[in-house]
Amino acid sequence: MVKQIVRKGLKKSYYKVENNLHSKVKGKVLVSRTIKQNLVKNKPLHTFCSYDEFGFNGLENRLLKKALSFVERYLPTIKNLQTDNYTTEIFNYINPAFQFVSEEVSLYDVKNTKTNVFYKEYKEAIHLAKLILKRFGYNVSNIQEKTINTPPFWIDMSKLFELYVYGKLKERFPLKNDVKYLFKTNYQELDFIIDSKIENYQMVVDAKYKPQYKEGNINKEDIRQVSGYARMKSVYKELHKEDNYNQVIDCLIIYSDQGAGRKDFANANFREETEDNYVQFYKIGIELPTLIVNDHTKKSL
Repeated sequence: MVKQIVRKGLKKSYYKVENNLHSKVKGKVLVSRTIKQNLVKNKPLHTFCSYDEFGFNGLENRLLKKALSFVERYLPTIKNLQTDNYTTEIFNYINPAFQFVSEEVSLYDVKNTKTNVFYKEYKEAIHLAKLILKRFGYNVSNIQEKTINTPPFWIDMSKLFELYVYGKLKERFPLKNDVKYLFKTNYQELDFIIDSKIENYQMVVDAKYKPQYKEGNINKEDIRQVSGYARMKSVYKELHKEDNYNQVIDCLIIYSDQGAGRKDFANANFREETEDNYVQFYKIGIELPTLIVNDHTKKSL
């Protein structure tokens, strides 16, 4: 990609420059740096200034050169690479074009690059450059022969469990407004509100991906959190109870339990299992899907 850019010609752009000028002022005077590094050190004729210049040393070109330096150092660590002559030829073609381009790029700059429609090749090249820099943690010293294990992504299991529970609740309460998901109010967020007149359920529900709950009581902090949601005026309004603030709203915590024997809520009684010492506070477990792996044992998702 960079070879194509060099063949077409590097993009010129305006970029910020900070210099300690002697006997002249240009652009914006950086007062604090001038005092600390010049006046305090008895250099009254020097002034730190910030100004724009137009040339090849723009952010995009600096980002590409930084990534090229990573690639140039990394390629020799690949064993049995049969393209040494080819890559050497490419670098000999590319490097002269970047002779006057700096490699100084901050992590903040990497996240704030822009592309120009007149230089379409830059878009893909910059995208690849960011991936390369991220792969090495933006530190050229991280380049080594051994393989670095990098997870492709992280899974937010709490959020995934919420979505799974939401799907199961919608199966149990298929009417449009029986289950409300992620009802936000006053910068606080609860998971679900069940408002089913057919089955006589009006509940504040929270999904907790905490398998340890099958062993005993619910954590008191979680009880207080859900109870707090159930005391919000906006929740009473959502359940059409604005004129009856004295009525206690049912609270329910749904947790993951591989021994529950319940794969859905088809015939579940949400008021069956109560939490000791708390009024109208209930809990219910649900099994997560499992896989059959090669050794014929079940693995929980």
